[in-house]
Parts: sequence; structure tokens; C-alpha cells
Amino acid sequence: MTPPKVKMVVRERLESGVVKVVWSGYLSSSSSANGFLFVSSLTCSLRDANIDIVQLRTELDKAKADMVGWKDTATKLDDKWQKEKDDLTERFLVLYNRVKKDLRNTRKELLDEKKKKENRVRPMVESALA
Repeated sequence: MTPPKVKMVVRERLESGVVKVVWSGYLSSSSSANGFLFVSSLTCSLRDANIDIVQLRTELDKAKADMVGWKDTATKLDDKWQKEKDDLTERFLVLYNRVKKDLRNTRKELLDEKKKKENRVRPMVESALA
């Protein structure tokens, strides 16, 4: 007669609610195996899994704290860069407007000079033609 086998399925429920099969197989009972060995083995596995979970949670908390620190740094840098861009834009516009004003003044001076020259030359040309 074949020794009885027990089918065992180990499932894990994820935080999202999804249940996945971690292990599936048959446990065979032999003359040397008893329930105590199985329970001891299972308890040891659960203890190891709980230690892993604690370590993973600690790492997750540290990663979250680091993420908050990086986010704060990025926000501060973004504010600083925006101030620098605004300052550079303001300086550029001041210089641009100064140059435009200088060009307008120079153009006006040139037009005034041209009118003076025409006013001096016109009477001379009219008298020469007359």
C-alpha cells in the first residue's frame, strides 16, 4: 500500500489583494517523518520570512525618507534656478532697452544732421541754378 500523500499549496496575498501561489506540492508521510518535524520546519520558515519582512520594511522606510530629502532638495534647486533665470532675463531686458534707446538717439541725430546738411546745400544749389 502506498503511503498517504498530502497536497499542500502555499499562497501569498499581496498588498494589492492579488493572491499568488508560492509553492504547490505533495507532502509524503514516511515512517521517520512526523507532524512535529513538519510544524518545526514550517515555523522556522515563517520566522525567517518575518525577519525578511521586517528588514524589507526598514529598507522601504529608509528609501521613503531619502526620497523626501531628494524631493526637498529638488524643490529648493528649482526655486533657485527660477530666480537666476528671472534675474538674467531682467538684466537682458535692461541692456536691450538701453541699446534700443541709444540706437533711436543715434538715428535721430543722423536725421537732424541730414536735415541741416540739406538746408545748407539747398540754397547753394538753387542759387547756382538760378
